[in-house]
Amino acid sequence: MCGSKFPSTSIAVALIAVAHAVTALAHPGAELRIPPPKPVMSYVQLKKETWRLASDRNELVDAVVARRVRLNLRPFGGGSDAFFVDRQDQIGFVCRSKSRGFKGGAVVSVIITYESGGDQGDFFTLDHCEVSR
Repeated sequence: MCGSKFPSTSIAVALIAVAHAVTALAHPGAELRIPPPKPVMSYVQLKKETWRLASDRNELVDAVVARRVRLNLRPFGGGSDAFFVDRQDQIGFVCRSKSRGFKGGAVVSVIITYESGGDQGDFFTLDHCEVSR
């Protein structure tokens, strides 16, 4: 995972490994098992999880934060730095950082935060946005 384009994913995997190592030290003879990374979520999967878990913010955060997601982002416009995939879904995205000149397109990024906007929709912050190759 060293040199990953997704630093948050690398950090999360490293923290999981450290937690497992500490557990193994605390329980000699315990088997050290590191779970495999979860697959990249599609927008459709993210939307389904968001709507399914809308009434339980904590469960939604557990389900999607720190997950990689594949999106085709389009700018909201009007001077906003937010993006959307399908405006009528009321799910918005903000990039913590982005490559120079990024104005949308196909990206794979890590979800780092979730905020409910109530009637205004749901918002996810992505670690970094740059057009996927």
